[in-house]
Amino acid sequence: MDKKMIAVVVVIAVVAGLPLLLKAVRSGASGPSTMAPDAEAASVALATELVSALSRGDFAAATAHFDGTMKAAMGPEKFRQVWADLGGELGAFKGQTGTKTGKKMGIDVVYVNCEFERGKVAFQVAFNNDRQISGLYVVPPAP
Repeated sequence: MDKKMIAVVVVIAVVAGLPLLLKAVRSGASGPSTMAPDAEAASVALATELVSALSRGDFAAATAHFDGTMKAAMGPEKFRQVWADLGGELGAFKGQTGTKTGKKMGIDVVYVNCEFERGKVAFQVAFNNDRQISGLYVVPPAP
């Protein structure tokens, strides 16, 4: 992980709190998707809309599908600051470049690959059984 990625992870950890940091540390490599097709389509749609909302600066919409823990840890104003910090590290957002689905520790995950002026990252979006966003991490792009 390069210094920019470490800085982004640290910023998110500080803003979101220790429980989310611990989830990120425990997460391992993703496996093949075993989501039901309808759940997979719904998860991809929610994850890509989250990133679209971020790129528009609509932080209320970006957090609309967060579960209670995520809403408490990362409300719209905190998310605004994280997005600004990410932009400070990587430059302007250029766009989404694809998605990949999988499971981590039994949890449905969607990776939204994105390109910024000075680098590429993926937003790893985790979903609970109710299709609420239960985790969000900035990670290296998914292959």
